[in-house]
Amino acid sequence: MPSRGSLLYDTYVLNQSVGTMLGQALSPAPLSPEEYAIYSHIFEYDRCTPSEMARDLSMPLQTVSDWVALLRKRGHLVSTTNDRDRRSYRVSLTDDGLRVQRETNVHFERAYRLFIKALGKPEREMRAYVQEMIGATQSASQTIESRLLKGTA
Repeated sequence: MPSRGSLLYDTYVLNQSVGTMLGQALSPAPLSPEEYAIYSHIFEYDRCTPSEMARDLSMPLQTVSDWVALLRKRGHLVSTTNDRDRRSYRVSLTDDGLRVQRETNVHFERAYRLFIKALGKPEREMRAYVQEMIGATQSASQTIESRLLKGTA
């Protein structure tokens, strides 16, 4: 389907398509796609801080704090004092949190293999393009924020 919009529009549609695909793939899993992203970040970057998570996931810190509170309430997360900054803390998954992340990962990996096969292009190359796009959106966002603060938007 050719696009009549812009690259940002196409990226929005891609985001919606990925959400739909992962929603289908993870429907029998214990975690939703959004939950799986949070759990997987904590799994990959064990003992990360909420600020690091917010930066890495391009989420507002308050949103990450809400997720941390929910995972803690579920018994899927523990926090420890951050040795570098005693005002902060680091988070890790509990054994039960690891279990649901791994159970969901089985479904995610099946979908990911199908996605890569259907893509038909080298994964490494495509990931490099996506990383460039993420960097460009972050750069543009900073410029927009700066202009808004200056009143020159």
